[in-house]
Amino acid sequence: MKPLLLIRALGELLVVDLITRRGFKALCTAVTTMKPAARVAPAAVVKDVVESVEYATVFYFRHARCLQRSVAVTRMLRRRGFPATLVIGYRPMPIDSHAWVELDGVVVSDRTKHLEDYRVLDRW
Repeated sequence: MKPLLLIRALGELLVVDLITRRGFKALCTAVTTMKPAARVAPAAVVKDVVESVEYATVFYFRHARCLQRSVAVTRMLRRRGFPATLVIGYRPMPIDSHAWVELDGVVVSDRTKHLEDYRVLDRW
């Protein structure tokens, strides 16, 4: 675990929390208007970013739900040049919703088996 990346993940969770206070539309705008940086970091960075956000949720002062974690991962990956996509899905029965992050159609921030029952509602 890289300490600096963990601190950045904590900061990103806080930023996402503050954006969320302005509403769902503001959260959507914060993700959709952020384009990937010109340079692309090494592929190992993806795993480091996802792990850092997961570890940061342990130290975060509030419970970070899947949407907040996914927004943080998406923004951090895009900042590093990866074209990350935040996906929001739902399960009809029993009704549930969930958010996760994909890179080129491959889930990077969740267990894929867990997502088999979810239908995609939106992609940012």
